[in-house]
Amino acid sequence: MYMDKQVKRGYNEYIRLDEGIGKDAMMDVALLVMEDGDTWSCEEPEKEVAALVFDGKCTIKWENESYDVDRPNPFDYNPSCLHVCKGVKFEIIAHGPCNIYIQKTLNEKTFPEQDVQAGRHRYLGTRQQGRADGLHQARCTHLLRP
Repeated sequence: MYMDKQVKRGYNEYIRLDEGIGKDAMMDVALLVMEDGDTWSCEEPEKEVAALVFDGKCTIKWENESYDVDRPNPFDYNPSCLHVCKGVKFEIIAHGPCNIYIQKTLNEKTFPEQDVQAGRHRYLGTRQQGRADGLHQARCTHLLRP
């Protein structure tokens, strides 16, 4: 069974969108286990991705942005989560032991443009990138932080 998986350092995949229980769930689910100095990059051409820091200290970088996360435990500290549209590259750099929930799902649409301060959450919206044909492709990130 998928929950019997041995957790190791790195990307621990639990379910895949294209097989088994992942077909019903319509998503990939993994636990990213990192140690000080580890770096993990992700860019999914067809899937939106969410990275939720369960615990640990890390820096999340995407496009021209970065955010430092310090969550000693998931019970006494609020979470930080980066949620990106398909095709957005991001990187996580660990500054100590980190456990990060990674979820991916197919999504042809991009998120609506927003740049809103709402309570304790900050939503960072689309970045427009010009193309040779004069059209623009929306690039979007949402960073939810305490």
